[in-house]
Amino acid sequence: MPITDMLLASLVALLWGGNFTVVRLGLDGGMPPLLFAALRFAVASGLMLVVPRPAVPWRMVATLGIVLGVGLYGLSTVSIAAGMAPGLGSLVLQSQAFMTIALAALVLGERPPAIVLLGTLVAFAGLALIGLGGGAGSTFAGLAITLAAAACWAASNILIKRLGGVDMLALSVWMSPVAAVALAILSILFEDPAAAWAHRSWSTVAVILYAGPLSAAAGSALWGTLLKRHPASRVAPFSLLVPVFGLVIAAICLDERLDQTKVAAGGLVFAGLALVVFKPRFRRRSAARIL
Repeated sequence: MPITDMLLASLVALLWGGNFTVVRLGLDGGMPPLLFAALRFAVASGLMLVVPRPAVPWRMVATLGIVLGVGLYGLSTVSIAAGMAPGLGSLVLQSQAFMTIALAALVLGERPPAIVLLGTLVAFAGLALIGLGGGAGSTFAGLAITLAAAACWAASNILIKRLGGVDMLALSVWMSPVAAVALAILSILFEDPAAAWAHRSWSTVAVILYAGPLSAAAGSALWGTLLKRHPASRVAPFSLLVPVFGLVIAAICLDERLDQTKVAAGGLVFAGLALVVFKPRFRRRSAARIL
């Protein structure tokens, strides 16, 4: 994987890591989770005015709008409201990396090299260490909803991979109204969106702008582009950086404590990624010297 693509994957992880703090701020401001998720996609839908429709069947646009919009973003937001601690939620959500590798093997016939599996296990050991250090205080319902969101993320990775050459920014933008409408309907059914919106603040608007155009649209577009270029088993492990960035951003913005255990865990995540990304390249260079 080229250095530029590694930097793009890390940028996506940074955007998504900050999303957990942003969601917490939005919910603390009185915004119900389904309405918050609906508004983030409603804002992203505005880009349809300047982004042309992708050459993708409408049924696939709608499918990804539900799987990604409602499944990943909607459920992960609801999980925090249901009692999932943001730090632990960012950890559990990354179980999608293993789900993606398994689905890619079953559906796409991809067989990840042993070094990729080893690197993923090392990185996940770091995530487990994060969980052991900060997993208290979460509810079973929050955990179950987060796992469901992770499964939706893995499924969307495979769907995007099977699309082949498609403009991912356009796809991310044009699936946004599907997600916005579906989430708005759910909000009307289960929440009181009118009352919540009446008490909005400028801080609420700011976090929605971050969660919509940046995290949802731009992040999903970059991630999908990387999935088109590389095997899913090489891209998915970069999501393991999300809780590392999430913990750092939460420490800065929410004054959450960043102790030595979490720092060591972050080091394991980076070590695992180094095995996944750099080891095959080192092998090829060594083989070239021998030849």
